[in-house]
Amino acid sequence: MNIHYTGRQVEFSETQKKKLEAKFQKIQKIVGRRHEPEAHVIASLERRRHVAEVTLNFQHHTMVVQCAGSDLLAAVQEAVDKLEKQIVRNKDRRREKKRRARPEREVLSAPGANGGPAGGARGLPPILRTGTPAAKPLTVEEAVLEMEQDGRDCVVYQDAVRRRLSVLFRRRDGQLELIEA
Repeated sequence: MNIHYTGRQVEFSETQKKKLEAKFQKIQKIVGRRHEPEAHVIASLERRRHVAEVTLNFQHHTMVVQCAGSDLLAAVQEAVDKLEKQIVRNKDRRREKKRRARPEREVLSAPGANGGPAGGARGLPPILRTGTPAAKPLTVEEAVLEMEQDGRDCVVYQDAVRRRLSVLFRRRDGQLELIEA
């Protein structure tokens, strides 16, 4: 972990730095070893009070904690403890967050030359079946515009007039073909 110390009217001794580095090693275990976190400790003296500010950058997150006290080391240690609690709370929140399940995909096996699964003797690729797409009600002209805007070769939509499922796709020769259900 990279730790930068800045003292405004205050200096950190080597023993204080070693004590703080031990606390930051504990934070690094919580954050994880994949990403190298970076901490910046700023200490200042304002009206006989030591103010400590600790900033931690990790995994596209920035956490800032500020504490004050009569003793420099006590103020910085309190800030690091608060930072540790904040990281644990944030990590628990991410872990407990309800996530939506991805749509399940089913691999269909088309019969091969000998009645076996796809991809056998004929080298056919497997076919993935996804859930039913939500078809928007569109007119044919709107479907053509959506195809052109997105650069897609196929649009599945619900015909706004007939209320039927329709597929508009571009053939290999460049012509558009409409299939109505």
